[in-house]
Amino acid sequence: MGSFKSEIDGLKDIGILREKKDRIKESVISPELNWNSRMELYQQVQMINTRIAQLSTQRKSHC
Repeated sequence: MGSFKSEIDGLKDIGILREKKDRIKESVISPELNWNSRMELYQQVQMINTRIAQLSTQRKSHC
């Protein structure tokens, strides 16, 4: 999970972050996933949401 967080923290394009989030959300419905796998995906979505919020705040403060 650490490498995923590093990847997300390195991104500055909100559009790319939203695309990643959408791909993850689509994969959550897979019947092959167990509960632990789903929880990891939900945590990744939360990390992306946090990063989007950070970038949105930074952009607003620069205006």
